[in-house]
Amino acid sequence: LGQAMRGGGMPMGGRGGRPGAGGMPPAGGQPGAGGGPGDMAMAAAPRLVIVQTDSSITITRPNARALTLFFDGRAVWVTGRMPDEQVEMNARWRGQRLEVRRVISDRRSSVESYELSSNGRKLFVRARMPAVEGETRMPELRRVYDRVVPPGQ
Repeated sequence: LGQAMRGGGMPMGGRGGRPGAGGMPPAGGQPGAGGGPGDMAMAAAPRLVIVQTDSSITITRPNARALTLFFDGRAVWVTGRMPDEQVEMNARWRGQRLEVRRVISDRRSSVESYELSSNGRKLFVRARMPAVEGETRMPELRRVYDRVVPPGQ
């Protein structure tokens, strides 16, 4: 069930977020390793590996620990951008789209959705951060990954 996706170099959203806006770090994000909305648009992951079971999905990005999320919405806690920051994450299916929610702080959250094209050859990933009171709505960022089929399959 493991699928490798390559690409992400087709961002089709706004021009990214402002530095320090809370960002969406890669799973197990590293301080100073980017991960803010602008970083996602400029340097999307070259390879994404996804393994799905009946009850969970594991997403592995380059230079990051694998992240396992459960489809029943149960919370998983990961280290945020700072070593003492804990980020709550959960996932739920919304039709054919998997939505991953990160609660970064009391006021800040993000939603990333994953959806395969009808032929299964492309993965569309959309990321958005809902605006908090007094802020301008941030743009939705989009990445597209091409499926990589291992030799012999």
